[in-house]
Amino acid sequence: MRQLLSTLLAFIAGCCAGLAVGAAILAMAGLPLPLPEEGSLLAERFIAAMAVPGSMAYPALLAAHAAGAFAGAAVAARLAPGHGLISALAIGFTFLSAGIASVLVLDAPFWFQVLDLNLAFGPMAWLGWRVASAPVRRAAFRPRAWHPRSRSA
Repeated sequence: MRQLLSTLLAFIAGCCAGLAVGAAILAMAGLPLPLPEEGSLLAERFIAAMAVPGSMAYPALLAAHAAGAFAGAAVAARLAPGHGLISALAIGFTFLSAGIASVLVLDAPFWFQVLDLNLAFGPMAWLGWRVASAPVRRAAFRPRAWHPRSRSA
């Protein structure tokens, strides 16, 4: 029961971390976008900016989706006790379902939809798990502790 609760809390922490990273990237990318006349919502800014040819809204949205899935999966994999891959892939699937909803709402070109759904969620969740589960490397050089009987002193 304790392990299930820890895994669930790791999943929730991963979702929060991924959402925070994605929202931060979208907020930074949304600063230079023009405000719509009727409001100042970030979603309305992006929808208005996507209609402009040569807009940087598509790369920013792709970066936000990829970085959010990566960060969320890395946090969940690091915190989950023994179920890192499952937690990371669950984060990836959750973010993929949100990405599918985003693709259905936004009128994006087909190349962006394919690129976003195929590269931003599953591979980034797997990569987040790989980074989080990599062993921590210690420094190669460890100075010896000084001892009064040691010969090197």
